[in-house]
Amino acid sequence: MTEFTLTKDTAGVATITWNVPGTSMNVMTLQGLAELDAAIDAALADETVKGIVITSGKEGSFAGGMDLNLLAKMKDEAGAEPAQGLFDGTMRIHGLLRKIERAGMDWI
Repeated sequence: MTEFTLTKDTAGVATITWNVPGTSMNVMTLQGLAELDAAIDAALADETVKGIVITSGKEGSFAGGMDLNLLAKMKDEAGAEPAQGLFDGTMRIHGLLRKIERAGMDWI
């Protein structure tokens, strides 16, 4: 299943479209986070990209939030250290959001 797709136009604008299949609203999942991270990395690595737009493939909405089962999965996958698993997972999400926020700001 593909939740994020990356396209680029001739002007160098990369468009990352979020469109979770089979849902009426986009809801963030672990797979979606990985796909978004990869799309951001691909766009940032392409020297012909002059700008990045993140948009929704859903008519009339961008996102319904995050699948709260994601937190339970992070906790469960951490085994004997559930708090550490939640912290690490949350920090991975934070890192992705910071990457988006600071895109193109290598000089700072």
